[in-house]
Amino acid sequence: MHFTHWLGAIALTLALLTGARAEAEPRVALVIGNGGYSGSLLQPLKNPVSDAKLMAATLRKAGFKVVVVEDAGLREMKIAIGDFGAALSEAGRDATGLFFFAGYGVQGDGGSYLIPVGAKLRRTMDLNVETVALDMVMNQMHFAGNAVNIAIIDAGRNNPLAPPYRTASFGLGETRYTQPGVFVGYSTVPGTTALDGDGSHSPYVSALANAMLTPGTDIHQVFETVRREVFQRTGEGQVTWDSSTLVAPFFFVPKNEIN
Repeated sequence: MHFTHWLGAIALTLALLTGARAEAEPRVALVIGNGGYSGSLLQPLKNPVSDAKLMAATLRKAGFKVVVVEDAGLREMKIAIGDFGAALSEAGRDATGLFFFAGYGVQGDGGSYLIPVGAKLRRTMDLNVETVALDMVMNQMHFAGNAVNIAIIDAGRNNPLAPPYRTASFGLGETRYTQPGVFVGYSTVPGTTALDGDGSHSPYVSALANAMLTPGTDIHQVFETVRREVFQRTGEGQVTWDSSTLVAPFFFVPKNEIN
């Protein structure tokens, strides 16, 4: 009799756990790290690939299905972004999408652009044919129609468009997305540059990877913690930035989740 009750309790527990997993929203992430640049305008960056690996490992712990792309050229980036959008659409309206990019980024012609490895940049007009507009990524997520979309960009390192060709501004431009459910985090305030870091990871990614996995911490609290840590680690030389139209709390790791 007791044995029967014991088996029944186990069955009920398993059913509850299975149901909890089924009810958890699907999480899909694309992580791109570009550091293998070359040429007089685009010097190699030492940390983006290792930053991408750290971010991918962190997101997997937070329940994301992650695709990682390293040192991607223009075509590879566009294919990965298209596949990411398709995966989000298949995941359903309750899904969370997250895009992360580490590498060179620049603003110009009214937009923000992520620079692939192998890009040939001389003037602002080259941005339209040699880079990936951040709006392209955001449009893919918006088209999927899912509940939450997060973009994290560690790409304000400098402006590779050297005089006399430079007409673009330093860093990335401020983003304004009006649809609900969007969160955008930059490693530095729009129009300023970020540090690649002296260690194996940028100050931004290092702080973010730690803060993300704190149970029961809302995404806004996560990025406030990151801002404080980056500000301190860089000797008050770098201030992170974020923008949100989220309509409900979002937790990378819920308080009651057991890893």
